[in-house]
Amino acid sequence: EKLISYFGFQLDLYCEENPCDNDEDPFSFRTTLVLPCWPKRLRDKTFRNLVEKTIEAETPAHIHTKVVWLGIWQMKNFEQVYSAWLEEMAKTEIPGYEIVNPFIDAINKLEPCGSCTDDCSPQQINDIK
Repeated sequence: EKLISYFGFQLDLYCEENPCDNDEDPFSFRTTLVLPCWPKRLRDKTFRNLVEKTIEAETPAHIHTKVVWLGIWQMKNFEQVYSAWLEEMAKTEIPGYEIVNPFIDAINKLEPCGSCTDDCSPQQINDIK
């Protein structure tokens, strides 16, 4: 069994047979764009579509971009893991598994908020801060 390590994230690229899998690097030329869906303007699905089409048009063709719209609570949880990863990256060139693995897991488990039914009242937003 061949294990490969990308920035401290241990990954088994060969665990499942897949005729379409060329054993390529799973992180090169891929981006995930995390955006909030609770601001009033971004609740409009037509405007979000415009944002996504603009991102698609402005991103180089060889880079796959995944756009994920998150609600307040999802964003708060994601930001905690992302902040830990940023702090680790500032300290060391290659962060440890204990920081990278939760960050990669968080990215892989992001679920779009759809119509964003989060409670976005000023009180709720202040509670998050």
